[in-house]
Amino acid sequence: MLPLYIFEPRYRRMLVRSLKGDRLFAVAMKRTGCSRELPCRVAGLGMVRVAVRNDDGTYHLVLQGLSRIELGKAVSYRPFRRHKFEIMTSPSRELPERDDLMQQIVQLVKVRLEQGSEVSVEILKELATDASIAEAPEESAHSNLSVEDALIKMAKDADPEQLIDLVSCTLLTVPAERQTMLEVLDIEARLNSLIGFLSGEVARNA
Repeated sequence: MLPLYIFEPRYRRMLVRSLKGDRLFAVAMKRTGCSRELPCRVAGLGMVRVAVRNDDGTYHLVLQGLSRIELGKAVSYRPFRRHKFEIMTSPSRELPERDDLMQQIVQLVKVRLEQGSEVSVEILKELATDASIAEAPEESAHSNLSVEDALIKMAKDADPEQLIDLVSCTLLTVPAERQTMLEVLDIEARLNSLIGFLSGEVARNA
């Protein structure tokens, strides 16, 4: 979930068009080292869940991420960019080291929380609760999990892709690292990259 404040006239027009249609638009990082406003090849496609128009014509909204996309040819530039795109998915394959890699990520998340990361632990609890519902429907979505219990559930039950996306967007503070996590497709490479980036976060905040 990405909160956004839309104030530029071109993006206000983009949002109005989106709200009248499928409520979708993409968020892309600007390419580094470019004087022109060029987006990175891989972006995130999101759906507007909440949009509040302010008296001055600006908007506050919440965009829910749906998928990674690869941007293709630009089809228009004014009043805002529009691109052709393709949905990106990770290839499915067996991963014997999955549980070990997931545990390493969870331990690093635990350390970052102990170091005082500003991310709300409720996000992590929510993921663990969601992951457990399929196996135990009787559990309440409002169960009073401790952070420790939530972390254990994350390692045991969470889908690796879901865990990677959540941890990347909430705990990685370097934009280039978040962009790397967006672009890497192979699940093992994504897990190992996240472990490396989280280790760097821990070291920087030690």
